[in-house]
Order: sequence, then C-alpha cells, then structure tokens
Amino acid sequence: RRVQPIDTVVIHWTASPYQPRGPLGADEARIRSWGRGERGETSTHFTVLRDGTVLQLAPLSARPWHAGGSKTADGRGAVNGRSIGIDLENVGPLHFQPAPSGGHFANAYGGVHRGPVWSDGKGGEWEPYTAPQMHALLTLAQALSHLAPQLADPAVWVGHCDIRRTKLDPGPAFPWPWLQAVVAGGASPMDVTDWTAVPGVVVPLPAVPEGVA
Repeated sequence: RRVQPIDTVVIHWTASPYQPRGPLGADEARIRSWGRGERGETSTHFTVLRDGTVLQLAPLSARPWHAGGSKTADGRGAVNGRSIGIDLENVGPLHFQPAPSGGHFANAYGGVHRGPVWSDGKGGEWEPYTAPQMHALLTLAQALSHLAPQLADPAVWVGHCDIRRTKLDPGPAFPWPWLQAVVAGGASPMDVTDWTAVPGVVVPLPAVPEGVA
C-alpha cells in the first residue's frame, strides 16, 4: 500500500499494438490481462484506451509498480510510493519498413502497425493519441486535480521520460499544453474541439488557443 502522500502524476504509454478489430484500435481484453499481472510485473492506477474507455486497475491507495528506478526533478526517488500512474493505450514510436510492395510502418517490436501515424516533423513517426482518448484523459486529470489540490499544479504532472532517461513516453504526440491548462483550471476538457486523428493518415497535433497554455 501507499506509504507517502501523492505529489506526482506520471503519464505513460502502454506500448501495446493497435488492434484493427477493436474500436479505434482499442484492445480492452489485453489491457485488463496486463492489469491483472498476466503480462509482466508492471502495473498502474489508470489506463485510458484508444476509444476513450478509462480502466481503473488499482485503487489510489495502492502503490503499483509503474515508475521503478525513477527520480523526480528534485532528485527524490521512491516515485511509485508517492505518485499516480496513468497509462495511455498507444504503441509509441514507429519506423517505416520499405518493401517491393510499398512497405509499411512497424512498431518497436517489429510488428506491422495498422493504425494512424503521426510525424513529428523531425524524421520521427509515432502513433497519435485519439480524440476520445484525450478527452477522457483530460476529464480524469481534471477530476484528480479537484480530488487532491496539490495536483492542480501542472509541474507535478510529468512524463515517464521526465523521470527516467531511458524512457520516451508519452512522446512528442502528447498535448502537454492542454493537460497543463486543464489541471490548472484554465481550460475545460470540452475546450478541446479541434483534435484531428484520422486512421491511415499522418495527422498534426491540435493548435492550443491563445491564452490557454
């Protein structure tokens, strides 16, 4: 169980492949299996699926293993004992595999990626987050910031990459300005109206209106 007050929220991706037979690529059965510990030792408090479904996989009083070996910016470790872990169903980085037939995008595990692709403009490709997923995440973030006032500080919301050098998640496709605005009370999840995520095409991130971030 948790032994320290919550002072950090860590955003991760699940690194799980896009499921073309699922709604918007979601694979709830796979995530629930992972949440039960059937696919390894890692765990988390919440997972937001690609279709916007939010799964609570552990009570907030629990200390799941989602940020082991990490340190926050102030140099403190023991992040699992004082943080909330939120995973986003997303496979992460992609790379193009050329072939005589035209080629395809593959995930970091070599599997064929059958979902949408987002280019960061710097030579990197990633799976984008979906509109329902981001609306659900922002709604969850707003609720958590109301539940625990210390979480209304955008600085305590960090990516896995911010607390451990070997990690990339949640990646450059994640809309940090929107999240920071929502938890600080400067925007509502419903303000995110210009999100575009069309399967099969390279999509841009939404523009954040002036004064929101």
